[in-house]
Amino acid sequence: MRVAFVSSSTRHHDPTDGAERLAALASDLAARGHEVAVFSAQWWDGVPDEFERDGIEYRAVTATPDDWKYSYQVPGLLDKFDPDVIHAVCNPPGHLLGAKAGGMLAGAPVLAEC
Repeated sequence: MRVAFVSSSTRHHDPTDGAERLAALASDLAARGHEVAVFSAQWWDGVPDEFERDGIEYRAVTATPDDWKYSYQVPGLLDKFDPDVIHAVCNPPGHLLGAKAGGMLAGAPVLAEC
């Protein structure tokens, strides 16, 4: 199964409880053989817009978590990934709208974690 996580920030940006929960779930799914991609703001150094770490693919949507363009850019990236399911966070709420639009384009259900 192809699983997309939509969160502008990850535990690499700010180690909050929600970010740690997302990382644990993504790691568990990857360990079980699922294809997992996290669509976030870039937290790694260098030019690549995507890279893999510990079986999880990270894809940069924007350069910083608070970039207003995140919600507008994530739908097209989700559609290209073609996920079976999308797991999105609700903070900030606008990012959930971007995930929902991406789910409509990709034909995938969206699970919102609020």
